[in-house]
Amino acid sequence: KFHIASPQFRAMISSRINYAIKILQSTDEEIDLILPSGIYLDKSAIADFMGIVRDSIFQHNHFIITFIESICFGNMRFALQMFATFLTSGASDVDKMLRIYRREGSYYVAFHEFVKSIMLGDRRYYKEERSPVMNLFDCGTDRNSSHFTCLRIIEALSRKRGVNTPEGQGYVEITLLAASFEDIFDNRADFIRAMDRLVTRQLIEVNTRSTENISNATHVRVTSAGWYYSSRLVSAFPYLDLVWQDTPLNDERVEQELHNALVQVDNLTDREAQKMERMEVRYHRVEVFLDYLKNEEKRERATFELAGLNSPIAMPFIPKIIQTFKRQKTQTMYRLRENRERFAEEATVDQNDYLDVDTLSDASE
Repeated sequence: KFHIASPQFRAMISSRINYAIKILQSTDEEIDLILPSGIYLDKSAIADFMGIVRDSIFQHNHFIITFIESICFGNMRFALQMFATFLTSGASDVDKMLRIYRREGSYYVAFHEFVKSIMLGDRRYYKEERSPVMNLFDCGTDRNSSHFTCLRIIEALSRKRGVNTPEGQGYVEITLLAASFEDIFDNRADFIRAMDRLVTRQLIEVNTRSTENISNATHVRVTSAGWYYSSRLVSAFPYLDLVWQDTPLNDERVEQELHNALVQVDNLTDREAQKMERMEVRYHRVEVFLDYLKNEEKRERATFELAGLNSPIAMPFIPKIIQTFKRQKTQTMYRLRENRERFAEEATVDQNDYLDVDTLSDASE
């Protein structure tokens, strides 16, 4: 048996974009399409758009490449599908990109724009079952179900990433992991449900190589996708701003407040005059969601006496997520006030956040 390794995504997609631009520049056929702003989309406009995407992803915004490569976990067909989703998604505002490009001479696709297009596709609101991006905060109806079960599983497995075992590096016996959750949280059904979801999305992998569930598997380990979700993506504003829309809530007051904020954002226009107000509402609803998660985590820590346990599944997650989110908000609001969408990512970004804080521009919602 032999294995042919997948090509690197950067080289593969770069070759395809360059080929598309070459074709666009060599044919005389006209393409008739008028965007809502009145911009006539011809061959040169399409070539400009492809150039914007190429330069943004390969020269100025390594966060997008990292997102794709981490989420896809070596599956280049999936990576191509995600990239195609961005190009055609209703959330990708090509009109705005070309308008700014023609006005300023440059435009850089922001991390939040790319993530939003991938997570939504052609839908207005986020729904996990229709999205290639998983909601780590989803919560089932099983006994002692928790918003943090997936994060706890990933954290426990991440602590063993460098450990060599007969099954391979980083593998942990599933029965031992399950026993830890049962002893502390008494939530076996919730644990199995979370494990199956993580396997399906390839945030973890089992020794049976199944991508459906943990049935018949004996060992499991975290993947690079799982590490990326838990250490980077889970704190990103564009991720948090969408996953709350498909997260079951235990607080009716919070549900009503988030619903009202959703309606408020939908009622605000994309005009420059309302850009800041729109973003303030979006940040507020994420803060409401994080405050809810903080209270849920605090309640669980008291109920199960987690503070006195020396275990990775007993550690708190939300305080760090909130801290990172606040740093992003400060940087992003600055860029938004300064109208810096024509500039690439700045060196002032905290590299520990691993997030792009390019401006959330006039059509970002």
